[in-house]
Amino acid sequence: MCSFFISKSCISTPIRMQTSNNRTLLVAVVIFLMIVTAYFYLSTGDRFAGQSAFVFLSGITFGVLLQRSRFCFFCILRDLFEDGDGRPATGLLTALVAGGAGYLILFGNWIPEPSGGYLPQDAHIGPVGWHLAAGGLLFGWGMALSGSCISAHLYRLGEGYSVAPLALAGTTIGFMLGFMAWNRLYVWTISEAPVVWLPDLGGYAPWAVIQTGVLLAVMLWLLLRYSGPGSAAAVSTQTAELSDASQHLPVSSGCEPAPAVSTAFAASQKYSSGTSPAETAGSVDAGCGDVAEPDNQERSYESMDSTGGYTFAHLWNLVLVRRWPTWVGGIGVGILSFLYYLRVEPLGVTAEIGRRSRDLGNYLDIIPARMEGLDGFAGCSTANSTDLLTFNGIFILALVAGSLFTGILSGRFQLSSLTATKALKGFFGGVLLGFGAMISLGCTVGTTLSGISAFALSGWVFTAAMVAGVWSGIRLKWHH
Repeated sequence: MCSFFISKSCISTPIRMQTSNNRTLLVAVVIFLMIVTAYFYLSTGDRFAGQSAFVFLSGITFGVLLQRSRFCFFCILRDLFEDGDGRPATGLLTALVAGGAGYLILFGNWIPEPSGGYLPQDAHIGPVGWHLAAGGLLFGWGMALSGSCISAHLYRLGEGYSVAPLALAGTTIGFMLGFMAWNRLYVWTISEAPVVWLPDLGGYAPWAVIQTGVLLAVMLWLLLRYSGPGSAAAVSTQTAELSDASQHLPVSSGCEPAPAVSTAFAASQKYSSGTSPAETAGSVDAGCGDVAEPDNQERSYESMDSTGGYTFAHLWNLVLVRRWPTWVGGIGVGILSFLYYLRVEPLGVTAEIGRRSRDLGNYLDIIPARMEGLDGFAGCSTANSTDLLTFNGIFILALVAGSLFTGILSGRFQLSSLTATKALKGFFGGVLLGFGAMISLGCTVGTTLSGISAFALSGWVFTAAMVAGVWSGIRLKWHH
């Protein structure tokens, strides 16, 4: 008996399984050598070589963290709103707490007295107006429609998610539409919108206590209120869903139907492996990496030696096959956030996409040549550059490379099926993502993660509107 989760054709002999594993390892080695070569290439050359190498390593690290811990804003919120599971959301909150602590250390050394009317240099602190709320809402709707945010679409490229290229193409269109509307929005609201840095309204200590306290309180509330699939109601719901799904599982050519997965076992696996019950049971990919664990996942426990210790094979499965808990990714993302700001600029993934979209719009002569006030704002800048790749461009390419590397090693790289409906939803969802990110001067990484970590009011406003957009989109079942 073989399962369609392994391949489209039956793997009937150990020899074929070994051949597949060898090919996977060979591809991973080639990608690793390419990553090392790119790093040494960027380490030499012009006066920015050291900085470029750091950006590249940061992008690789970010891609690995996102892919291994399934650190996707939409997936986290979907788990909360649809499955009643608040535990993945604690990973996002952990990232904000860790990032905020790091930013406080930097700000305290750079600006000892924050109430002097000065803003931290290049920090992601943007204007707060109705345009920001509208941008966040549209961005949230785009997440629900396309199945991911921009950063997740980038890391899902490394997992073979077929919707991601279409969503990113739509994002480019959305950015150009945002550029077309920018001057009007600037006159109507942005030019007079206040740029609010919270420590300027009372110092570091009060806002450090308030912001950290709010984040920790929400984290505790989620853990107490939304206990996830361990609760009786959630298990009952998942049992019904899995029972229904088991009747519609596709069958490989020449294979018997995949055996049903114990729902109790499936419900328990989310917290031991970092995957949801839907993943373990083999649900259809919904844009969040919700596919079954690779076949060697089930054999990981068999790798323990006779004394109960961990063998190399078992550790391999724990680190490179099983998903990491979201809070592990959150800690890593939070630390990377303030280190990247210290060395380069605020963490973000839309600056290069926006710059390329702006160049394309100018080439097609469909956007204004002059963007009123745009290049004066901090954040994910889209200013023209003569460089082939900016730091943000290097970061994005490295993000995809890091995700691809661990995606192949973990057995999660698999080209997903693409229907006309998924393609259209992905593309038009991407348009909303791009337009929302453009008028908000960033996305969930820049405006939310870097903004809230920098104690910017704009980060909180955008995030609240984005969450409302995701919630309403899920209620309307746009993601199905």
